[in-house]
Amino acid sequence: MINIPNSISHSKPALIYALAYCFERASYYGVRAIIVLYMIGETLKMSNKEALAIYGWFTLFVVISKGLGALLGDLLIGNKTTILTGGVLQTLGCFILFNQSLTSLYIGFGLIVLGSGLFTSNTIAQFGKQYLNKPKLLDAGFTIFYLAINLGAVIGPFVVGYLGEAVSWQTGFIAAGILMLISIAFPLLSKEPIYETSTF
Repeated sequence: MINIPNSISHSKPALIYALAYCFERASYYGVRAIIVLYMIGETLKMSNKEALAIYGWFTLFVVISKGLGALLGDLLIGNKTTILTGGVLQTLGCFILFNQSLTSLYIGFGLIVLGSGLFTSNTIAQFGKQYLNKPKLLDAGFTIFYLAINLGAVIGPFVVGYLGEAVSWQTGFIAAGILMLISIAFPLLSKEPIYETSTF
């Protein structure tokens, strides 16, 4: 049996953050899989045009919020704190969608937008920091990372989409919230060193 030195192996925190991102993507893409169908359904009864317009703004603001999340994590409160804050906000957003009303839709969307922006950009940063002393493993590490992202993007729509359509929209949103709770649990398990933001 060949013993691989720890210096040339992937760290446990790196794998933990990859799994965290996997479950976050599962939740996010799961919500995206059912949200338009939910908006045009019997509860909100939106037109296709109105639902798709709201969906478009939702996805746009998710992208924009990542910049805010990066600034907040790198310059103010630290990456890990921002990850956990974003995860909690995104979880609340999913659960608020359970209350089927137009007000809950907008509040839930707002929390998911902000939470995803805080969570995703800082998870990527925190993952990358695990390779500061292992630059030769960086490419392999991000290969694992993006495999985890793609896995989550496949699992989420399948699980949340199936539950949302076969059972109820509320069940789908609850499933997305549970996936986010699992995602938050992974960073809490990570015991990596604390990195000073001023060094970057």
